Amino acid sequence: PLSRHHRVYAVDTIGDLGRSRLDDHESYPRDGREMSAWLVEVLRALDIAECAVVGSSMGGWIALNAAANAPEYVSALILLGPVGMTSPLKVLFRLFHLMLIPTEANKHKMVAWTLGDDPVVKAELGDYMMTALDCRGKLPMPKTVSDGDLKAIEAPVLIVLGEDDGPIPDAARVKARAERLIPHVEVILLEETGHLMSMEEPDSVNRLILEFLEQRDSGAGLGL
Repeated sequence: PLSRHHRVYAVDTIGDLGRSRLDDHESYPRDGREMSAWLVEVLRALDIAECAVVGSSMGGWIALNAAANAPEYVSALILLGPVGMTSPLKVLFRLFHLMLIPTEANKHKMVAWTLGDDPVVKAELGDYMMTALDCRGKLPMPKTVSDGDLKAIEAPVLIVLGEDDGPIPDAARVKARAERLIPHVEVILLEETGHLMSMEEPDSVNRLILEFLEQRDSGAGLGL
């Protein structure tokens, strides 16, 4: 639906599980600012002067940092259950617990907590998530985006949150912080929706993104 109306690039995040390979396993972005620099390199290589950036989960954290650190490249920002708007301690606690006790039962609990109860999401991503837990990515540890960085975002922002999102708890708190700090923001809460909202509610999410971009006439889009 998005590519019928816009030029869309789906970016394979450096250091994450995917087809992009690191030439040097010790050379990868270590924080939000370095992730922004990497994204700018991608945009320059694609000869993109500015674009709308869509980020989900960890991609939302990358997108937030890009909008704060390289605002000239980001014409609009769409965040789906973004990491970084609240403390990641609950997620980190679960990850550390799994690292200490990596049993199959604990892996299944982690997958269930991340994916939620939607049968479509479970069928599509359950096996992938179980495999991913046995892999080691090279990604920075996401931190809460500072008040100053949120205030520095110049682009119009759409944030879509699921009220039943395990990794991004307390949607009302995220909404309040976003509306208090981000200058041009619209926050939408989806009832009975979890972390993978683009799969649970694809029609609603696509409609929200397209309407938001249509209002701003953002022709190019970058997905994270």
